[in-house]
Amino acid sequence: MAISVPVFQEYRDVLLWNQYRKQLNLEDGQIDVIMQFIAAVGKPTNIDYSWRPNLRDEKDNVMVELARTSGSAYVITRNTRDFLLEADLMNDDLRIVTPGEFMNIWRQIHGKE
Repeated sequence: MAISVPVFQEYRDVLLWNQYRKQLNLEDGQIDVIMQFIAAVGKPTNIDYSWRPNLRDEKDNVMVELARTSGSAYVITRNTRDFLLEADLMNDDLRIVTPGEFMNIWRQIHGKE
């Protein structure tokens, strides 16, 4: 899991949104534990700003930049639509998938049912 300072902050911001806190039944202390886990398992990556995707949401651009800079094969997001519609993003070497799609791919690769 590649991580950068802007992406780490985006994860924290999303977890702090009331709709997600309620949906996931999260308290502040639990959010801190999740963020500590992400910090522990994430591979720190400095984003190369010499290349910019042209997505509608600047925060989505940062995700693609991180994926490209880290050599990741996937961007895993529930928000696949914004990455694919009206975007000048060439996805030949980068797949935009939902968490469920990624788990199916992982299971196929690793032979887990």
